Amino acid sequence: MLKMIICDDDKIFCSSFEDLVIEICRERNLKYEIFMFYETTKLKKFLEDNNDIDLIFLDIELKKTLGYELGSYIRNVLNLQKIDIVYISNNSSYAMALFKTRPIDFLIKPIKKEDLRNVLDQYLKLNKEKKEFFKFKNKIGYQRIDVQDIYYFESENKIVKIHCINNIIKFYGKLNDVEQKLNDSFIRIHSSILVNTVYIAQFKYNEVKMINGELLPISQSRRQDIRKKQMDRWENNS
Repeated sequence: MLKMIICDDDKIFCSSFEDLVIEICRERNLKYEIFMFYETTKLKKFLEDNNDIDLIFLDIELKKTLGYELGSYIRNVLNLQKIDIVYISNNSSYAMALFKTRPIDFLIKPIKKEDLRNVLDQYLKLNKEKKEFFKFKNKIGYQRIDVQDIYYFESENKIVKIHCINNIIKFYGKLNDVEQKLNDSFIRIHSSILVNTVYIAQFKYNEVKMINGELLPISQSRRQDIRKKQMDRWENNS
């Protein structure tokens, strides 16, 4: 089930845009649920109570606020990192302001069906590829966690703590074994800390700042290697 939100203060546009989304979902044999909002107050309240939304189509030029300000609220206040955002606008002059909220795409009005189809196909491709689980065993039994929900791993004696978006889970194990199971988005910044780079807000010389404000130390012996890995990532993504 693909859960989507359309937020635009133009009700006529919302209706026609919804029709396009429905057409494409049916072409792709996708199960879907669409929620419509014409202003941000009700949308904020809805998101406070519903954090399982997959995709938001968000107009930038809303009457009471700018769409990217709402995007920042979604990311930084509600701390909803897994929701993908697609901005909609009459012009393309907002690119730098949008960057910090990590949208997956940007649509210019009037919306062409082919452009919207490409966005939805891109979303489906990205989410199919990035769906990955970390599996482990603790006193409850065999468990698995979506790696997108993990900020970082921390080892203390023989216990590994998984710092997730909403909780902390513990199990007996070694961080070296954990590291072998994970993809390249996780880096070892300290002998006892393994971080998901998706949630790093800022790299500093001797620490990283996570998007939730936590500061995690970078061990001296790893600083040069971490800087090189991060530069490689930037070059590969540029």
